[in-house]
Amino acid sequence: MDDILIEAKNLSKIKNGKTILKDINLTIKEGELVLIFGKSGAGKTTLLRILALIDKEYEGLLKLNFHSYKQDEIRLKEIGYIPQFLDMISSLTIEENIILPLELIGENRSVMKKKLDELTSILQIKHILDKYPNEVSGGELQRACIARALIKDPRIIIADEPTSHLDDEMEKKVISILEKFSKKKVTIILSSTHEYYPINPTSIYKMESGMIKFHKKIEL
Repeated sequence: MDDILIEAKNLSKIKNGKTILKDINLTIKEGELVLIFGKSGAGKTTLLRILALIDKEYEGLLKLNFHSYKQDEIRLKEIGYIPQFLDMISSLTIEENIILPLELIGENRSVMKKKLDELTSILQIKHILDKYPNEVSGGELQRACIARALIKDPRIIIADEPTSHLDDEMEKKVISILEKFSKKKVTIILSSTHEYYPINPTSIYKMESGMIKFHKKIEL
């Protein structure tokens, strides 16, 4: 918990003349479970996409302390990103979408199948594996996105309102999965529109008008 994994200094982003992020400073240690909350439009999604190394158009400094990897390798091997706006490759089946991260890193097929079976059983999406993204519900697609993010056992999980399309029962299951990863010292960053979320974060931050401020430290 003493090792700093993510450092953001003076992160700013302006798009079409509008300030999306302004002077974001954030330090996250390895194994932390961080909740970032704020109203829609506060800048949460943009910040998470930058932290996940997806959005690279910003000013300021972002450092992820994986000494042996370049940024593209970190994104591929070490970060599991769960998007708020569900996106999967439309020409691939749900199964093909989920296992794609493992195929890209050259994972063994038997290991791939074991991880796929385990996650899809827990998330109750085995019945849609042969379907395409446009053939399933929003809740099913969100669970598939969660499986895709977690299947490579990432060291960082970045989840943008990961339970927004789920019913209460499935929300509990997803939270339980994230808590298991947290116990394995995986660093988790969650966003929500509310401060109160059914998970025990180590730190809570509030975003408003593209700015972030420390809100609360949770003693567990």
